[in-house]
Amino acid sequence: MSAAHVWKRALPILILGIAICIMGFIEFSKRNSQPFQPDTLPKVASVPAYRNSEVPPPEGANCAACHAEIVAQWRESQHALANRMLPQFPFKAGEHHMDGVHSQIREDGWIKQTQHGETVFEGQAMAVIGVEPLVQFLVETDRGQWQNFNPGYSTESNTWFNVFPEVRQPGEWGHWQGRAMTWNAQCAWCHMTGFQKNYDVRSDSYASSWEAMAISCAQCHGDLSAHAADPSKNIARKLAPDLAQENCMSCHARREQLTAEGFHAGERFNDHFRIATFERQGTYFADGQVLDENFESGSFLSSAMHDAGVSCLDCHNPHSGKLKAPVSNNALCLSCHAPPGRDGATPILPEEHSHHAAGSAGNRCVECHMPHTVYMQSDPRRDHGFTMPDPLLTRELGIPNACARCHEEQGQEWIEQHAEAWYGEALAGRITRRRARAIHRAWEGDPEVGGELLALAKEEKNVMWRSTLLRLLEPYIQTPGVLAFLRENLLHEHELVRNSALNSMSSFPALQRELMRFRGDESRMVRLDAAWATLESGGFPAPLKAELDEWLEFNADQPAGLLRLAQRGLREDNPERLRIWLKRLLEKDPSAEPYLLAGQMYHAIGDSEDAERSLRKALELQPDYAGGWMVLAMFLAEQGKLEDATEAFRKTVLLDPGFGRAWYNLGLAHNENGHQDAALQALSKAEELLTDSPDPAFAAATIHLQRGDKAAAQDAAARALGRNPQHPQARGLYIAIEREKMQQRMQGGGEVTP
Repeated sequence: MSAAHVWKRALPILILGIAICIMGFIEFSKRNSQPFQPDTLPKVASVPAYRNSEVPPPEGANCAACHAEIVAQWRESQHALANRMLPQFPFKAGEHHMDGVHSQIREDGWIKQTQHGETVFEGQAMAVIGVEPLVQFLVETDRGQWQNFNPGYSTESNTWFNVFPEVRQPGEWGHWQGRAMTWNAQCAWCHMTGFQKNYDVRSDSYASSWEAMAISCAQCHGDLSAHAADPSKNIARKLAPDLAQENCMSCHARREQLTAEGFHAGERFNDHFRIATFERQGTYFADGQVLDENFESGSFLSSAMHDAGVSCLDCHNPHSGKLKAPVSNNALCLSCHAPPGRDGATPILPEEHSHHAAGSAGNRCVECHMPHTVYMQSDPRRDHGFTMPDPLLTRELGIPNACARCHEEQGQEWIEQHAEAWYGEALAGRITRRRARAIHRAWEGDPEVGGELLALAKEEKNVMWRSTLLRLLEPYIQTPGVLAFLRENLLHEHELVRNSALNSMSSFPALQRELMRFRGDESRMVRLDAAWATLESGGFPAPLKAELDEWLEFNADQPAGLLRLAQRGLREDNPERLRIWLKRLLEKDPSAEPYLLAGQMYHAIGDSEDAERSLRKALELQPDYAGGWMVLAMFLAEQGKLEDATEAFRKTVLLDPGFGRAWYNLGLAHNENGHQDAALQALSKAEELLTDSPDPAFAAATIHLQRGDKAAAQDAAARALGRNPQHPQARGLYIAIEREKMQQRMQGGGEVTP
């Protein structure tokens, strides 16, 4: 195969790979289906949501007759005050300025915002969300949409402040008027009782409703009407601790909602939500510490505390929301860990264990094992992963450690020395350090880490970590033992593990038939992902198709949901449907990544004009994104626009000099343009960077052969074989040159050595 044709085969693969990296769960294939009919989509009547409000929730009065103490605790809790109509929240009128954005807030909640002297918003705040340390106004905009206003209000300083660390511009997804800040979709379910989003995908509008503002008794205990009518005959059900924790998780988790009706008390979390595991960089650190805003459950599920049987209710009073004992003197932690250790808990003597004096910050368990991370510029939240500080990982991988929060001035070396002296053997012997290193290598795309991930997954008992490792194994499915282990975990007792194994197999068409049987899994999360993985196969039972349609349409008010609907159009060979959803996607999130994805999807249906327009728009919005320039370059090369492609490849390596594949393709493009010296220089750089790939050396071999330099060609082929002894083209080229040399020696009468 000539080097000139290698990149032409690579484009669809590259496009698919980048799309998966950006959004996840994306596979491109096609199947026939009926044309898209917009009129068949559900229509919801539009009713102003605030008319359905009643504050406080009515059952507070009903329940207090018998449960006065509990209701009194609840009334002062953050749950009871999580969402309120504006008159119930006292605030100070004020102004806020930041980078040309000027906000004015009047005493009656009227808001005016200007940017560089021009009015960008003016309207009335209707309600507030949150309690402390910050509160945000809720502003009803058009189509029943409520938005979280920025700036927010600090309840500690009684001033207005920018909730974001930067100025977000109108039109951006993360701006306060963008879909990231739409209360109906992002916040309301966890701040209300009986909330129904009621999004109409056809008109792109909301008719949201709820039973009451804030989190009231019914949200956690279920329908209490029969119990309230006759408490003597209808005993309210008390949930077991594991089911009660599922209630907590329904809000205190970073998750995607799968059902329109939503979760009800006593149901299983994974039948209504898909929790975020740790396989994607930027959400958690590699050791499991929180990075982005994750709420508590993901971390807690990954902890030894969870595996030991501890639940939320062991530490938190569910009605007041307060801790059952103080942490300032370690009383809460020592309720289990005081010697000899309750129910098998490790016995701890705080001064001996911490090497810090009683009463000091370093002596408090939570400062080391539950450090704070500040979100929204003002809200410190404790990490519920109960992780071990490991200063060595700070130096190696940039993972923070709790020691440095107090001892930053002493420096990294000082901190490491003390950690080694006090805990060296314990830290070295724990799986956490090995696992963090392996996960970081997987995030970096290390081709050799598959075996280590597999070994870690085999010994991992915690379902959150096992699920994460299974997902990370997807690129290493050809590593010996990986596929067999994934198949084994398809039968795991926990649905989160089954689901991760399924998703790691779903990108490989040859494996999809065996995934079809999981369309009938007892867990809705697994059923839905099995249906999505086997979409092309059709033949869905009516109940499963209804679940699939509900999931897709429920999330169609967000860019990720619109992308899935566009994908569905692509996979079902329905370009009209694809175009409708891509158009909506770019309206809702006109940023670089959606345009990049749109360009790839237009290319997949053969629309080169819209594909190039979208790819160039993405790079206009984010000109320093090397991956985007790579996609454009590959597309232009396939279109035969070699000069433009070469320039795009140059731009890629200029922005990311370590992008080995870009150097490789730049070399191929130079060769196609007849610039062989430049081609060999680029391929040499690619060979240096792609240490496990035979491709750059083999491409160089073909160029040397074109130039008639058979010795250099054979040497390059040998280098390719050194990286992959089974490379058929390199082996064929090497043997052909060797035979020719032997024939020449024989014809010249020289001695031939076998």
